[in-house]
Amino acid sequence: MNQFVPNRPLTIPSNMRFFNSNNDLVSQLYPIVDGSTLPDPTNSFIPFVASQVSLIKDQLVSVNTILSAYNSRISALEVTVSQIQSSGATAIPVVNGGCLNGSIAAPMQNVMALLVTNACNYNTVLGTPTALSLAILAQCANLASADSYSNPGSPMSSLSGWATTPTTVAQMENNQWLAYCDARAGITQALLQSTPKCSDIHINMSGYYDSSIQTIYVSFPNSSYPVGTIDLGASTITVSDSSGHSMITTLTSPNLLSYLNGGLTGVLSLPLTSTISQIETYTVTLYAVLNLANNATVCPNISSWVAGQTISYSLQPLITTNVLYTVSLLDASSGSVVVATVTYTNPTTPQNHTFSALTAGHTYNIRVSVTINGDVTTVCPLISNTV
Repeated sequence: MNQFVPNRPLTIPSNMRFFNSNNDLVSQLYPIVDGSTLPDPTNSFIPFVASQVSLIKDQLVSVNTILSAYNSRISALEVTVSQIQSSGATAIPVVNGGCLNGSIAAPMQNVMALLVTNACNYNTVLGTPTALSLAILAQCANLASADSYSNPGSPMSSLSGWATTPTTVAQMENNQWLAYCDARAGITQALLQSTPKCSDIHINMSGYYDSSIQTIYVSFPNSSYPVGTIDLGASTITVSDSSGHSMITTLTSPNLLSYLNGGLTGVLSLPLTSTISQIETYTVTLYAVLNLANNATVCPNISSWVAGQTISYSLQPLITTNVLYTVSLLDASSGSVVVATVTYTNPTTPQNHTFSALTAGHTYNIRVSVTINGDVTTVCPLISNTV
């Protein structure tokens, strides 16, 4: 028995309804439109449903393909995670280590460890924040209003850059340097005021004649001279008689300073020579040749030159008696440590020397110290050379 689908409109499920070319919502379709050799799915229910089922099938195939690929990737991830968990390995973020280790991709835990270590080292060397705060507060009371040495009549707060109420270590250090430089200015002024002058040398001379041994004795009571006085070994004492005869004694060794202030018992013995009348009245004249220690009168003329990894110099002494020259080579590139030292005692000719096996690229300073009479030392300006 043949059964036929009645050719009347069939309702399309709501999730399959569509808009036709006229933009009308199609909710019903006839099973098959009469005379259709190739039924149009948009006009006939059965072809429409068939096309939708075919589309769904294609989509299911695509979904299954995608799911299969995802399943493979998930399986691979599970294996990888399992391996990581078994090995105990973890993924460590990397950061820029900057000045801590110089790496732009350093493991985070390494950078953190360096930060902690540095912070602890800073506390050890610089002090804790509390200690630094107390140090800032330790500034002299009323220092800002105290008189400045470099600018008399003005307070310290008038110095350029002065922090009246410092609250940071930087401000404290700034004030310390300003105070230090201000103190140096004051000391310099004091030294200028107290620098000895030739007028500060006082020599008193007295003497008597012992006729029994034809000897004149000369002493220098209440004589004085400032620290830094240099005896050039050329002072003379002249004994003259009224007939024009004279006897000159040069005070070289011992020199004049050896007799002043009671040195060498303070008495100079001058036996008369045969040219001097034994019954005359004598005149004793002192010609004192003294100088004051300073760079211009004490420091030798010195020239230096570099050849490869050596530094040579030639020293021309200005003073040749009762003097010790100490020549030191300082490595300015390594904290001014003394590399070598050469000494000269009473040199009368130019002295030459070469410092060898020096470090390339380093700057060296030649320092000359001049010691007069064993107690007065003058340090001359440094002479710089770079190897």
